[in-house]
Formats: sequence, structure tokens, C-alpha cells
Amino acid sequence: DRVGGRGAGPQIAEALAAAEQAREAGDTQGAAGIYDAILAEDSENVEAIAGLADLLFEAGDRAAADEMLASVPDAKKDAPALAAV
Repeated sequence: DRVGGRGAGPQIAEALAAAEQAREAGDTQGAAGIYDAILAEDSENVEAIAGLADLLFEAGDRAAADEMLASVPDAKKDAPALAAV
């Protein structure tokens, strides 16, 4: 199933919620997969970038997390989701 497409807003919101639930349940691989799927449809989705970067930080992969955060478009660098990472 695609996360994006027509009316992608609600689907992406549902996917972000599912990723958060996976994280809370300790399923970091599942959460990362959901974030990846979101980013495949919307490469500038700040919430997915922040979520994946946070997972990378938690896993001890700071270089990959920094690279992920560097991919955020300049216009979105002040997004609240990024402040938590």
C-alpha cells in the first residue's frame, strides 16, 4: 500500500501515528519502516525525518541522524518536530 497519493494527508497522519505506536511498543524496526515509507512518498515530511533521525540517535548512529536532519529543506528547519531531536 502506498502512503501517499490522492488525499495523502490523512494517510500520512495515520502512518505517523502508527510509527509512534510502534516506537512506544519497542518496535523500532517497524517504526523505521513506516517512516521510510512516508519519506518515499513525501521526502520533505518533517515529522518522518525527525522520527527517523531520533531513532538513529537512539541507536547510536549519530552520523546517519545528522545526515537525515541535514536533508530537511531550509524552509522547514524551524519545524517544531525537529526541535525535539
